[in-house]
Amino acid sequence: MAKEGEGKHSSVLDQFPKHAEKIALIIANWTAIESVLVQWMAYLLKTDHERSLVLWNELSSIAPKIKFIKRLARRYLKDCDEKNALLDLLGKIQNDSKLRHRYAHAIYSCNSDATVISISPGTAPDSDKEWLLPTEALTVDDLNIHLGQLVERADKAHLTKIEKIPLTD
Repeated sequence: MAKEGEGKHSSVLDQFPKHAEKIALIIANWTAIESVLVQWMAYLLKTDHERSLVLWNELSSIAPKIKFIKRLARRYLKDCDEKNALLDLLGKIQNDSKLRHRYAHAIYSCNSDATVISISPGTAPDSDKEWLLPTEALTVDDLNIHLGQLVERADKAHLTKIEKIPLTD
């Protein structure tokens, strides 16, 4: 018979369910962004989604995936407005991917009165070590603001903008 507390996993984020929810939203929204990027890759390669997905999965992390789509856009998009809009958006997504990775893979801890959360680097992406910032101590409110801004950008700004860039031949 298990003793009380045994077999239960406890996380600092258990104390902050709103933060955990925002991190989950960031991850969910990021999945949607990546799905649209796979569609863009298929469009630029003039192939189907399945073939594009095979290539997508062979690239090691988001940085080379975005770099590849940028190269395709520069080469194959003839409409300057469309090309510039996509390249600008891909740059913003790449910057936010570092934050997404930081929050999604961080090691969280908090002080005794649960007013400050420390975020330590977790796992590093394969090809991008820039995200590896020193341990960051934020107030609970500040972390809430940071996470909220990233959720908003991933949900509203990036996803909405990337879907609105017209696919023209």
